[in-house]
Amino acid sequence: MMTRRHAQAFTLVELLVVIAIIAVLISLLLPALNRARSAAQSVGCLSNLRQIGLGIIAYANDHRGSLPLGIWNYQGSSVTWHTLVNPYLGGMGDTTVSVTQRSRVLLCPGATVDAGFNHYTSNPVLMGRENEAKPFDQTPGYYPHYKLSQVRPAQRIMMVMDGVQLVIPGHPSYGTADAVAFMMNNNMVFTAPWNLNGISDTARMRPIALGQNREGTTWGPIGDIRWRHQGDRAINVVFADGHADSCLHGTLIGENMFPDGWRPTPRDQ
Repeated sequence: MMTRRHAQAFTLVELLVVIAIIAVLISLLLPALNRARSAAQSVGCLSNLRQIGLGIIAYANDHRGSLPLGIWNYQGSSVTWHTLVNPYLGGMGDTTVSVTQRSRVLLCPGATVDAGFNHYTSNPVLMGRENEAKPFDQTPGYYPHYKLSQVRPAQRIMMVMDGVQLVIPGHPSYGTADAVAFMMNNNMVFTAPWNLNGISDTARMRPIALGQNREGTTWGPIGDIRWRHQGDRAINVVFADGHADSCLHGTLIGENMFPDGWRPTPRDQ
Protein backbone atom coordinates (compact mmCIF):
# COMPACT_ATOMS: atom_id res chain seq x y z
CA MET A 1 0.00 0.00 0.00
CA MET A 2 1.06 3.60 -0.71
CA THR A 3 1.36 5.94 2.21
CA ARG A 4 0.56 9.65 2.03
CA ARG A 5 3.18 12.21 2.95
CA HIS A 6 1.96 15.31 4.66
CA ALA A 7 3.84 18.58 4.05
CA GLN A 8 5.19 19.99 7.25
CA ALA A 9 4.17 23.63 7.75
CA PHE A 10 6.34 26.34 9.35
CA THR A 11 5.74 26.82 13.01
CA LEU A 12 4.91 30.30 14.26
CA VAL A 13 8.37 30.60 15.86
CA GLU A 14 10.12 29.70 12.60
CA LEU A 15 8.01 32.22 10.70
CA LEU A 16 8.87 34.95 13.19
CA VAL A 17 12.58 34.09 12.90
CA VAL A 18 12.42 34.41 9.09
CA ILE A 19 10.62 37.77 9.38
CA ALA A 20 13.24 38.98 11.87
CA ILE A 21 16.08 37.97 9.54
CA ILE A 22 14.45 39.78 6.62
CA ALA A 23 14.00 42.89 8.78
CA VAL A 24 17.67 42.82 9.79
CA LEU A 25 18.76 42.45 6.14
CA ILE A 26 16.54 45.38 5.13
CA SER A 27 17.96 47.54 7.91
CA LEU A 28 21.48 46.71 6.71
CA LEU A 29 20.71 47.31 3.04
CA LEU A 30 18.62 50.49 3.29
CA PRO A 31 21.49 52.85 4.25
CA ALA A 32 23.58 51.49 1.38
CA LEU A 33 20.65 51.87 -1.02
CA ASN A 34 20.02 55.43 0.20
CA ARG A 35 23.69 56.29 -0.27
CA ALA A 36 23.64 54.83 -3.77
CA ARG A 37 20.51 56.82 -4.62
CA SER A 38 22.03 60.01 -3.21
CA ALA A 39 25.23 59.44 -5.20
CA ALA A 40 23.23 58.89 -8.39
CA GLN A 41 21.28 62.10 -7.77
CA SER A 42 24.52 64.02 -7.26
CA VAL A 43 25.94 62.64 -10.51
CA GLY A 44 22.76 63.70 -12.33
CA CYS A 45 23.00 67.16 -10.76
CA LEU A 46 26.63 67.54 -11.87
CA SER A 47 25.61 66.57 -15.39
CA ASN A 48 22.95 69.29 -15.30
CA LEU A 49 25.45 71.88 -14.10
CA ARG A 50 27.95 70.99 -16.82
CA GLN A 51 25.24 71.55 -19.40
CA ILE A 52 24.25 74.82 -17.72
CA GLY A 53 27.90 75.92 -17.78
CA LEU A 54 28.16 75.15 -21.50
CA GLY A 55 24.86 76.98 -22.09
CA ILE A 56 26.11 80.09 -20.29
CA ILE A 57 29.39 80.03 -22.22
CA ALA A 58 27.46 79.66 -25.50
CA TYR A 59 25.25 82.59 -24.49
CA ALA A 60 28.35 84.69 -23.75
CA ASN A 61 29.84 83.81 -27.13
CA ASP A 62 26.63 85.09 -28.79
CA HIS A 63 26.59 88.31 -26.73
CA ARG A 64 30.05 89.82 -27.17
CA GLY A 65 31.48 87.73 -24.37
CA SER A 66 29.10 89.02 -21.67
CA LEU A 67 27.69 86.63 -19.09
CA PRO A 68 23.92 86.80 -18.59
CA LEU A 69 22.66 88.98 -15.78
CA GLY A 70 21.39 87.06 -12.78
CA ILE A 71 18.21 89.12 -12.61
CA TRP A 72 17.37 92.14 -14.71
CA ASN A 73 14.43 94.19 -13.42
CA TYR A 74 13.07 96.65 -15.95
CA GLN A 75 9.78 98.57 -16.05
CA GLY A 76 7.90 96.16 -13.81
CA SER A 77 9.13 92.94 -15.42
CA SER A 78 12.19 90.80 -14.82
CA VAL A 79 14.37 88.37 -16.73
CA THR A 80 16.66 85.83 -15.08
CA TRP A 81 19.83 84.08 -16.23
CA HIS A 82 18.05 80.72 -16.47
CA THR A 83 15.39 82.24 -18.73
CA LEU A 84 18.04 83.78 -21.00
CA VAL A 85 19.98 80.51 -21.18
CA ASN A 86 16.87 78.33 -21.55
CA PRO A 87 17.12 77.95 -25.37
CA TYR A 88 20.75 76.82 -25.06
CA LEU A 89 19.57 74.00 -22.79
CA GLY A 90 16.87 72.65 -25.10
CA GLY A 91 14.02 74.82 -23.82
CA MET A 92 11.82 77.12 -25.87
CA GLY A 93 11.71 80.89 -25.29
CA ASP A 94 14.14 83.27 -23.62
CA THR A 95 11.92 85.86 -21.92
CA THR A 96 9.27 85.66 -19.23
CA VAL A 97 6.60 86.09 -21.90
CA SER A 98 8.05 83.87 -24.64
CA VAL A 99 8.97 80.78 -22.62
CA THR A 100 6.71 77.89 -23.62
CA GLN A 101 8.96 75.07 -22.41
CA ARG A 102 11.60 75.19 -19.69
CA SER A 103 14.56 72.87 -19.82
CA ARG A 104 14.54 70.07 -17.25
CA VAL A 105 18.30 70.55 -16.98
CA LEU A 106 17.42 73.32 -14.53
CA LEU A 107 15.95 70.79 -12.07
CA CYS A 108 18.24 69.05 -9.56
CA PRO A 109 17.53 65.30 -9.14
CA GLY A 110 18.41 65.64 -5.44
CA ALA A 111 16.11 68.59 -4.75
CA THR A 112 14.10 68.34 -1.54
CA VAL A 113 10.87 69.23 -3.36
CA ASP A 114 10.15 67.90 -6.85
CA ALA A 115 8.52 71.16 -7.95
CA GLY A 116 9.39 74.54 -9.41
CA PHE A 117 11.17 75.45 -12.65
CA ASN A 118 14.74 76.11 -11.46
CA HIS A 119 16.76 74.68 -8.57
CA TYR A 120 20.06 76.50 -9.18
CA THR A 121 21.35 79.94 -8.24
CA SER A 122 24.12 82.20 -9.53
CA ASN A 123 27.18 83.75 -7.92
CA PRO A 124 26.01 87.29 -7.02
CA VAL A 125 29.40 88.76 -7.95
CA LEU A 126 29.58 87.18 -11.40
CA MET A 127 25.91 87.14 -12.42
CA GLY A 128 24.18 89.51 -10.04
CA ARG A 129 21.13 91.74 -10.03
CA GLU A 130 20.71 94.88 -12.12
CA ASN A 131 17.83 97.23 -11.45
CA GLU A 132 17.08 100.45 -13.31
CA ALA A 133 15.98 102.07 -10.02
CA LYS A 134 19.23 101.22 -8.22
CA PRO A 135 22.28 102.38 -10.20
CA PHE A 136 25.60 100.61 -9.69
CA ASP A 137 27.24 103.69 -8.22
CA GLN A 138 24.66 104.06 -5.44
CA THR A 139 23.50 100.67 -4.21
CA PRO A 140 25.64 97.90 -2.67
CA GLY A 141 24.90 94.47 -4.09
CA TYR A 142 23.96 95.59 -7.59
CA TYR A 143 27.19 94.87 -9.41
CA PRO A 144 27.76 95.08 -13.18
CA HIS A 145 27.90 91.75 -14.98
CA TYR A 146 31.18 90.38 -16.26
CA LYS A 147 32.55 89.46 -19.61
CA LEU A 148 33.74 85.86 -19.61
CA SER A 149 37.28 86.98 -20.48
CA GLN A 150 37.38 89.08 -17.28
CA VAL A 151 36.81 86.08 -15.02
CA ARG A 152 40.25 84.93 -13.91
CA PRO A 153 41.18 82.33 -12.84
CA ALA A 154 38.04 80.84 -14.40
CA GLN A 155 38.61 77.37 -12.94
CA ARG A 156 38.39 78.80 -9.41
CA ILE A 157 35.36 81.09 -9.67
CA MET A 158 31.92 79.71 -8.84
CA MET A 159 29.31 80.48 -11.49
CA VAL A 160 26.10 78.52 -10.71
CA MET A 161 25.33 76.10 -7.88
CA ASP A 162 22.58 74.43 -5.85
CA GLY A 163 20.13 76.95 -4.40
CA VAL A 164 17.63 77.00 -1.54
CA GLN A 165 14.12 76.17 -2.76
CA LEU A 166 11.15 78.33 -1.82
CA VAL A 167 8.59 76.01 -0.21
CA ILE A 168 6.00 78.43 1.17
CA PRO A 169 2.66 76.67 0.57
CA GLY A 170 0.56 78.25 -2.16
CA HIS A 171 3.34 80.50 -3.44
CA PRO A 172 3.42 80.70 -7.29
CA SER A 173 7.17 79.96 -7.26
CA TYR A 174 6.84 76.96 -4.94
CA GLY A 175 9.89 74.72 -5.31
CA THR A 176 11.95 77.29 -7.25
CA ALA A 177 15.33 78.67 -6.13
CA ASP A 178 16.10 82.38 -6.32
CA ALA A 179 18.02 83.11 -9.53
CA VAL A 180 20.79 84.96 -7.64
CA ALA A 181 22.36 83.83 -4.36
CA PHE A 182 22.25 87.32 -2.86
CA MET A 183 22.26 85.82 0.68
CA MET A 184 25.34 83.70 -0.09
CA ASN A 185 28.05 83.61 2.58
CA ASN A 186 26.01 85.46 5.21
CA ASN A 187 24.88 88.16 2.77
CA MET A 188 28.55 88.95 2.19
CA VAL A 189 28.28 90.70 -1.17
CA PHE A 190 24.98 92.51 -0.86
CA THR A 191 25.95 94.30 2.34
CA ALA A 192 29.53 95.16 1.32
CA PRO A 193 30.35 98.85 1.85
CA TRP A 194 30.15 100.44 -1.58
CA ASN A 195 33.06 102.82 -1.16
CA LEU A 196 35.57 100.63 0.69
CA ASN A 197 36.65 98.40 -2.19
CA GLY A 198 34.42 95.66 -0.94
CA ILE A 199 35.35 92.67 1.17
CA SER A 200 38.44 92.39 3.37
CA ASP A 201 41.15 89.90 2.42
CA THR A 202 40.61 88.11 5.73
CA ALA A 203 36.90 87.59 5.04
CA ARG A 204 37.64 86.35 1.54
CA MET A 205 39.90 83.60 2.89
CA ARG A 206 37.32 82.15 5.29
CA PRO A 207 35.21 79.11 4.30
CA ILE A 208 31.90 80.00 2.68
CA ALA A 209 29.20 79.87 5.34
CA LEU A 210 26.85 76.89 5.60
CA GLY A 211 23.96 79.26 6.28
CA GLN A 212 20.63 77.89 7.47
CA ASN A 213 20.99 75.11 4.87
CA ARG A 214 17.30 74.31 4.64
CA GLU A 215 14.53 75.02 2.21
CA GLY A 216 12.69 78.32 2.55
CA THR A 217 9.54 77.66 4.55
CA THR A 218 9.98 81.31 5.57
CA TRP A 219 11.78 84.10 3.72
CA GLY A 220 14.90 83.70 5.89
CA PRO A 221 16.94 81.24 3.79
CA ILE A 222 15.66 82.38 0.37
CA GLY A 223 18.47 83.55 -1.89
CA ASP A 224 21.13 81.37 -0.27
CA ILE A 225 23.07 78.42 -1.63
CA ARG A 226 22.09 74.88 -0.60
CA TRP A 227 24.49 72.14 0.51
CA ARG A 228 22.01 69.37 -0.35
CA HIS A 229 24.27 66.46 -1.35
CA GLN A 230 26.17 63.87 0.70
CA GLY A 231 23.90 64.24 3.70
CA ASP A 232 23.55 68.03 3.42
CA ARG A 233 27.34 68.43 3.57
CA ALA A 234 28.20 69.09 -0.10
CA ILE A 235 27.18 71.51 -2.83
CA ASN A 236 27.47 70.99 -6.58
CA VAL A 237 28.98 73.88 -8.52
CA VAL A 238 29.79 74.72 -12.12
CA PHE A 239 32.80 77.01 -12.34
CA ALA A 240 33.45 79.74 -14.88
CA ASP A 241 35.61 77.47 -17.06
CA GLY A 242 32.67 75.08 -17.48
CA HIS A 243 33.80 72.23 -15.22
CA ALA A 244 31.48 71.04 -12.44
CA ASP A 245 32.44 69.57 -9.08
CA SER A 246 30.89 68.42 -5.82
CA CYS A 247 32.42 70.40 -2.92
CA LEU A 248 32.21 69.53 0.77
CA HIS A 249 31.51 72.34 3.20
CA GLY A 250 34.79 73.95 4.22
CA THR A 251 36.55 73.42 0.88
CA LEU A 252 35.16 76.59 -0.74
CA ILE A 253 36.23 80.01 0.52
CA GLY A 254 35.12 83.56 -0.12
CA GLU A 255 37.88 83.88 -2.72
CA ASN A 256 35.96 81.41 -4.90
CA MET A 257 33.34 84.12 -5.39
CA PHE A 258 35.63 86.92 -6.58
CA PRO A 259 37.61 87.11 -9.85
CA ASP A 260 41.10 88.61 -9.68
CA GLY A 261 41.06 92.39 -9.54
CA TRP A 262 37.45 92.55 -8.35
CA ARG A 263 36.20 95.91 -7.13
CA PRO A 264 32.60 96.89 -6.36
CA THR A 265 32.62 99.74 -8.87
CA PRO A 266 31.34 100.06 -12.45
CA ARG A 267 33.70 98.82 -15.13
CA ASP A 268 33.83 99.55 -18.83
CA GLN A 269 32.00 96.96 -20.90
